[in-house]
Amino acid sequence: MPRRGRRKRPFLPRHMPKPNLFRKTTKLSPKYKEELIMNTVEILKQYIKEELMNGAGGDLDVNENLLASGIIDSLGVLRLVSFVEERFNIEVPDEDVTLDNFQSIQAITDYLTQLQSA
Repeated sequence: MPRRGRRKRPFLPRHMPKPNLFRKTTKLSPKYKEELIMNTVEILKQYIKEELMNGAGGDLDVNENLLASGIIDSLGVLRLVSFVEERFNIEVPDEDVTLDNFQSIQAITDYLTQLQSA
């Protein structure tokens, strides 16, 4: 007679949830939150310098408008969104790809922080 009860699922990678680096947790200490933001800023600066500016340029200001200053163009925004999704293991909805969220490094960091606290 076959066993009754819960059916075992095969162990396949598709059954494993993706880890979320920005998952909601208990209240973060201000020091940890500041470190998380600083790390995010550095990760974004490094990607923009190396991949979108081809290693050219000096230090980027976190409040500099990336589009208006010509650092990135519309294709660069799409590459940046793709990088953010992959690096921080999140999905950015199409309606969130706006100038307000991706115009500067600070805006992107604020957007990611907002996702974390939502």
